[in-house]
This record gives sequence, C-alpha cells and structure tokens, in this order.
Amino acid sequence: MDGSASIKSLSSEDTSQYKGLVKSVISFYNVSKDALNVGVVVYSTNATTEFKFDEYYTKPEVNTAIDAIVFPGDFTRAGNGLTKVRNELFANGRSGIPNFLVVLMDGVSIDDISIPSAFFRAMDVYVLAVGIGDFYAKPQLVEIANDPDSAYVFEASSYDMLPALATRIKESICNGNNMIFNWLATASSSLL
Repeated sequence: MDGSASIKSLSSEDTSQYKGLVKSVISFYNVSKDALNVGVVVYSTNATTEFKFDEYYTKPEVNTAIDAIVFPGDFTRAGNGLTKVRNELFANGRSGIPNFLVVLMDGVSIDDISIPSAFFRAMDVYVLAVGIGDFYAKPQLVEIANDPDSAYVFEASSYDMLPALATRIKESICNGNNMIFNWLATASSSLL
C-alpha cells in the first residue's frame, strides 16, 4: 500500500475507502491458515511490513490490522516497497499455492521499479497494479503488473471509484487462478 504524503493527507472518508478497497478484495476469499494468507507492506520513503502471511488467519483479524495502519507520509518509493514484499512476504511463501500481489499507488515512484517487478515475474507472482487519483504514472503501473495490462492494471480517478474496483480485482485474481489451474490440468494430463 502506498503510504506517501498524499495518502497521509487524505480525508478520513477517502482513507476509509482506500483501506476499504483492500478489505473488500480480501472479503471475497476464505482467509485461514490453509487457504488465503494476507500480508501488507506500506511504502513511502521507507517500507514497513505491517503484518506477514503467518500473522492473521481470520478476516476480522486482518481487517483490524488494516484499520490500524498509520501512513508515514513521505516520498513514493514503490521499488523499495516491492523489494520489502519480495524479501519479507513472498520469500517465505507456501509452495504450490498461486501467489498474488496487489500494488496500490497514487503517485509517481521516485525509485527504480523495473528490477523489483522483474523479480516477481521470475517468482511466478501475479502482480496487479492499481493507480488512484490523477498523479500516478500509468507506465509505472504497466511495468509493475503482469501482462496483459487489461487484466492486471486498474485505474480509479477518485477514491469514490474504489468500491467498484474491488469486484474487478477479485475477478482478475479468479481469472488468474483459472489460468493457473487450467495450465496445471493440461501439464498433468500431458505427463500421463
């Protein structure tokens, strides 16, 4: 989650919608030790792991942790955030489970995002990028997200649009899972 100065200065309503986007996407899934695991990193000048995949196993626990997030309010360094996610969340992820990352941005990252983004593709993590407001750079979203852009890049010109985006993000994750399961079924049947 972007935690830069522009996020810190949001109205309480927009902050609620911003956090609500994350909670809404999670609400579509079964959160448990054996199902969906959730972790959150907030990035600005520095990146902070708010909680890891193995800390909360229920939706109420995850929602409470998200509500407690305080945004630092510095510069936008999405590359730093992506590196933190890779090193502290996905480096110890469960094997054999599809991995998805949703990156939220409302500004232009001032650090390199290309190398951290390439690492996620090499790790077979499906990355969705969400640009919010008027000041993000779409080319950065495209660089961060998997292809095709139509399935993995999302834009909202205002925070009021975020509730509707949750359903589209959920559909993209479900479609990504279907692609993975179809590939696995094809691969396993071709091995028979």
